[in-house]
Amino acid sequence: MTTEITRLLTRTGAAGDRVEFTLTLDGGEVRGTRFTGHYGTVRGGGLTDVDCLYKVARWDRGRRAVENEIAVLSGLGWAGVNDGRFAELIGYDLDPAEGGAVLVQRRRGRAAAQRLATTMPTEDELWQPTHDLLSALQILAHHNYVHGAISSTTVFWDGEGLQIADLSMATTQTDAEDGAVRDVRHAAGLLYWLASGDDSAFGYQADGAGSAEQEYRWLKAHRPCLAMVLRPVYEGESPTAEELLAAMVGWPRPVRPRRPVPPRGPEPKKDREPTRADDTETQHHIGATPEDDAHTHQDAKTSQDAKTSQDTRTHQDTRKPTDTGSTRRLGDDPSEPPDDREDRQFRKYLVEKVTNMHGQPEQPVGAAVPGSGPAPSRRPRPEPGSLPPDFPFRVGEDGGRRPHPLVWVAVGALVAVILLLVVFS
Repeated sequence: MTTEITRLLTRTGAAGDRVEFTLTLDGGEVRGTRFTGHYGTVRGGGLTDVDCLYKVARWDRGRRAVENEIAVLSGLGWAGVNDGRFAELIGYDLDPAEGGAVLVQRRRGRAAAQRLATTMPTEDELWQPTHDLLSALQILAHHNYVHGAISSTTVFWDGEGLQIADLSMATTQTDAEDGAVRDVRHAAGLLYWLASGDDSAFGYQADGAGSAEQEYRWLKAHRPCLAMVLRPVYEGESPTAEELLAAMVGWPRPVRPRRPVPPRGPEPKKDREPTRADDTETQHHIGATPEDDAHTHQDAKTSQDAKTSQDTRTHQDTRKPTDTGSTRRLGDDPSEPPDDREDRQFRKYLVEKVTNMHGQPEQPVGAAVPGSGPAPSRRPRPEPGSLPPDFPFRVGEDGGRRPHPLVWVAVGALVAVILLLVVFS
């Protein structure tokens, strides 16, 4: 881990105005034929510990490469292309003391060749890098640029998406669409390498190893959605990045999965976060005065007394008359509310009127109300094995005499016997 302090020019600064940056380099690097890129973070110019790539170029060849990249990055920046699919220019110096040139750019991850050495993305994980790469090439073509060197060292990956991090070999479109077609083929080769880990026949500086037909068969068997998008390339056509991007409509964008949560043992229940309602309610209880406490205590006591009284009354109203051995009459309970007394008097009046309709004498005032005293006396039941005293009649509650139900049973049995005798005689 090393730290360097350097003063660099910026794209938005005035000519000759330099800004001091502090670079913290972690020792990782990516080497090219024109410069060496060092991984680290940068601070200064309004930035705080931003991931960066510090490029150091040697000799005139490296200087020209850095000058070309500064021009392309500045052009894209002025055009408003700063969404992470391209490296963002932070600062540069074309005349350092030791010669050559230096450049600092914001990076996204590290070179794909280093990040993917031991990993192989699933098809769902391939959707985002495929979309990033094809849309970046579409932007370059729209601004009349040809990248010229799409590979695993010029494209960075952060585990989710891709970023074109090296534009030192980018040129303007001069030979119709040949340059853009080559970029698309190189992108197809990079995506195949990303999916399988093997070099592709369409890769940048491919040595002819591998067969496009075999690659396409592998993609159809293991990465069918990617095979669908790259099909025109493998069938010998010359599609544009925009056409391949349109083919991704048939590849559903996956929902980013949540991080798996490791299993844990039971944990103590944590207090939930207080809501605004909780905060408001809590504020009413903060700093209560002794007077408030007294009122609260008195209200609780009154409520408890009322509840106890209600429970007592309910118990007294529902208990049986045999609980105390005496008959409770109207007016016996001095605590009975006037409304209840009037209600009981009215019910007594109705009962007496209904009883009088059946010819029974009126009950004297103060007599027990049916339902509030002991049950009325009933006629004594006959002893087991004997007939009722009024048999073959039964006297009803209204005093009327009606045939006893057993009479009808006896008559029915007698008729049955007579019929049997008639039939068999």
